[in-house]
Amino acid sequence: FMQSKRMTNLRTSMRVGDVLRLALCSSLTNSFIARASIEDEYAKKLFNLCRKGLGTNETGTLKSSMETVRGETESMAKQHQSIATQMKTELEEPLAAFAGGMKERRKIVQGTIEKLLKTKMQQTHQVNKTRDKYEQECLKIKGYLAQGHMVMGQEERRNKAKLEKTQISLATSNSEYENAIKALEETTGRWNREWKAAADK
Repeated sequence: FMQSKRMTNLRTSMRVGDVLRLALCSSLTNSFIARASIEDEYAKKLFNLCRKGLGTNETGTLKSSMETVRGETESMAKQHQSIATQMKTELEEPLAAFAGGMKERRKIVQGTIEKLLKTKMQQTHQVNKTRDKYEQECLKIKGYLAQGHMVMGQEERRNKAKLEKTQISLATSNSEYENAIKALEETTGRWNREWKAAADK
């Protein structure tokens, strides 16, 4: 129960942190997209303005001045178009890649922890199973020892044979139980370290 609560808390904290970071990334991305769109639209309008015949009927210095105005307007349009392109390539795309990478890292970390939790739960089940078997063997031995004082002859020999067989089985059960506990302790330690590392990220 405690592990599932910890896992839920971890998922919640990871999601809340990621949701906030992803919301910030999304907000920034939307802002950059809007700004790039404004710059691009402004550049198009400036290019349209350049195409209009500004002072085409004029001559002399006035014509030269009008051509300078048109040239400067075209230069401004190119600058705004360049800013729009630069915002897309240097801000919008890297930010989207960062947000995608963050999602992938979270999936990897969460997947690792969930696998460890599943292993830990399986090993906990194995510990319980081997403990139950060990306890049953202990009860059988107690029963055979209690019966040993009450039976004689052929029954006593059968009881003694069953006792010896159960004692051998008890040694095996004890070994399996100890191995299951050791494996669970190792997995629990690893799970706790991974969980803490994931929570600290």
